[in-house]
Amino acid sequence: MEVKIESSWKEMLSKEFKSTYFLQTAAHIKTELATGVKIFPAGSHIFNAFNQTSFGNVKVVILGQDPYHGSGQAMGLSFSVPKGVKPPPSLVNIFKELKSDIGLPIPTNGDLTPWAKQGVLLLNAVLTVRENEPASHAKIGWMHFTDAVIKKISDELLFGTTIIFSEGGYGTDRAKLKEKAPKTYQFLCDILLEKFNWGHTFFELNENLLHDYQKATSDEQVIEIIHEYGYEYNQSNK
Repeated sequence: MEVKIESSWKEMLSKEFKSTYFLQTAAHIKTELATGVKIFPAGSHIFNAFNQTSFGNVKVVILGQDPYHGSGQAMGLSFSVPKGVKPPPSLVNIFKELKSDIGLPIPTNGDLTPWAKQGVLLLNAVLTVRENEPASHAKIGWMHFTDAVIKKISDELLFGTTIIFSEGGYGTDRAKLKEKAPKTYQFLCDILLEKFNWGHTFFELNENLLHDYQKATSDEQVIEIIHEYGYEYNQSNK
């Protein structure tokens, strides 16, 4: 089947789009739509996270659960809602933490598209949901797809990308990423997360750190970056 998605992701995930599970997932959604079931987000926004953040531009992945299930909320970016839509509690909590931790003013809207355009892949483990039925599409195959996405990132962008898993999330197995990572990588990631400045201008706030981190190809280089940005790393930190 022909999938409308940003070209770099289309190439990277071409095998997935031809797989049996993906075709079954697409067929399941088409069947529900044909019977009048409302599914969010709209078809044009299902792959919005990929369309806003090309594969080569991924700096950070924030992995949520499934889309918001209320009308007009889901836009294909985890935690994000369109301008004019009241931010849900999960997003409000994120904004509150940003204000508490670094004094960032709470935004006037919940559209996180600026984050996505700066390299933050706002990905849900499940990409669709039935109206007012949270987790209703958790078992139709999407998690095979997002597992493949995370694996592709861990295989090819491991040292240039930090992956943040939301609390209580289901789907993608974090252990798979750890198996691919160097021994100290997960701990080093946690340290670097503490160094990020969070906000709608995420990339601008963290440009130097992200630029240096993206070039790292070994634990040793990551440790050098940690030292450069003011954290003393040694084996006892682990």
